[in-house]
This record gives sequence, structure tokens and C-alpha cells, in this order.
Amino acid sequence: MGNNELLGWFLNVKNNDRFSNENRKSCLILALKEARAIAGRDVNGKSKWENAKSSIDFTDEVLENDRWHGCTLLGLTSYLIILDLIGCVFKKKNKSESHDRDGVMNALNNFSFIELEEKKGIKALRNSLTHNFGLANDSHRFSLDSTSSILITIPELAYRKFNSKGKDERSYTIVNGFKICDLVESVYSEVVIQFEKSNIDFADGMYEEKLLENFTIVG
Repeated sequence: MGNNELLGWFLNVKNNDRFSNENRKSCLILALKEARAIAGRDVNGKSKWENAKSSIDFTDEVLENDRWHGCTLLGLTSYLIILDLIGCVFKKKNKSESHDRDGVMNALNNFSFIELEEKKGIKALRNSLTHNFGLANDSHRFSLDSTSSILITIPELAYRKFNSKGKDERSYTIVNGFKICDLVESVYSEVVIQFEKSNIDFADGMYEEKLLENFTIVG
């Protein structure tokens, strides 16, 4: 099977009778469907609410059990996992990747136009959420602000050192989680656009057998 046919199926832009008969699913598409459902988006990734903050279901049960943070973090975590997955599988043809071959950085380097410090901040957020389901690690203390007009605001260099005892708000990396989800949707859309231009290839270290073994599910 050619790379084009396999990657097109994995992106859900091409059908494949063999995989349909095997009942094989793309982990990318499965993750997108789940992330969209959790984050209150439709099947195309568009928010169902004009005001993104209202996408969280503030029912009495949710409020009484202090679950709204979990709802927010779980949707954001799912999208950041998708970003990592995209960077592990895809790259643009004739484009070099970050030398550490990190999935998040590769996805952002290949399919976004944000600044390097923003990319590093998003990578740190992904690590914090997926490893600890939390908003702090050795390099960043994050604060979610859905009212911010900016995707991610990195502290000035003088305030970046993490101090668990500190209360200085200037040390926080401010993140609009809804805009991060929008970013990942735009990264996925850009991958599809580049695929249709025949400008997509396997990321370094990825190949057909590895993709089918590690990034698809049968059943």
C-alpha cells in the first residue's frame, strides 16, 4: 500500500475497503471524535456555543462535586494528545523537524504559525496535563483563562522560575484552553490541506507497519 493511500485513510479523507473489512479504526479520528464530544464541539470541530465558556455543562451535580475543572482539563488534554499524535505521524515533505523529534513540537513546526516560545509553552502544558492531570511542572505554572484574547501568554524571563511557595501572578503562563483546542483543530485542517496538495509524508521514524500497529485499533 502506498503512503498516500494509507495516510489519506488515517486522516479520514479516503476510504479503504481492506480496513473497513478488518473493522480497523484510525486512532486520530477516534481521538478527534472523543475530544470534540468532551469539549462541546460538533462533528466538524466547531464549538456549539457562541461563548466558549458556556460549553461546560454547569449542572447542579457538576458544581456540587467540583467537576468543572475536570471537564475543562479533560477536553484540553484530549486535544493536546491529538497534537502529539499528529506530530508523531505526519510532516510536510522537505521540511525538517525539531531535532528531539517531539510530537507536539513537530506538529506545531510543520502545521502552525505560532512563535517558538508559544510552542514550548504548549509542549509544557501537554506534559503537565498528560503526566499529572495538573497545571504545574518544573518549568511552568499554568492558569486557564477563557476570557483571554491571546492563545498563550508566557511570563517575562525574570519571573519564569517555578516556585511552589510563590504567589506572584507574573510567574504564571496564561492559557486560553478553548483557543488551544481551536489551534489543534486548525493543525488537523492544515494536515488535510497539505495532504490534498500531495505535500504530506510520514514523520521521521514512522512507517506503514508502525502506524498500523501503534496508531490504529481493530474491533
